[in-house]
Amino acid sequence: MNAFPGGYKWTKSSTSQFQDALCHPVCKSLLNNFMNHEYDNEDSERAVPDFLNIINVAATKANIFRHKSSKKRKPNCKWFDSDLGVKRKILVSKGELLSKFPYDPIVRGSYYKCYREYNKLRKYKMRTFKQSILNSLDNLRDSDPKQYWETY
Repeated sequence: MNAFPGGYKWTKSSTSQFQDALCHPVCKSLLNNFMNHEYDNEDSERAVPDFLNIINVAATKANIFRHKSSKKRKPNCKWFDSDLGVKRKILVSKGELLSKFPYDPIVRGSYYKCYREYNKLRKYKMRTFKQSILNSLDNLRDSDPKQYWETY
């Protein structure tokens, strides 16, 4: 069950399309193989991927589209780099630990220390990014006016 596929986007016509796809010869042969195979207790772990394969084949034949997996968005800031991303990931993991043990003083202190470090680093990165833009604008104003106006 670890590699369970994402959901599918169903419409009103998807039910009939999926049923028609299950009647396709490829799906019928997969279903017959699944039904004729005798799964033991030891072999039952193989039954789940086989059945999921049948569902996936039928869904692709029916042109039922998969939901896109919900990926966690990273902040859309130009100054947000990998160092800040690593620090944020550590902060999130410590926040999850704090939610499990909210009254533990060690966990609480560790979270708030990491929170201060993350905010300090975030503000530093933002400040240096803005300063680099201002420096480039100062340099470009006299040397290359066209590039000056193209720079944000």
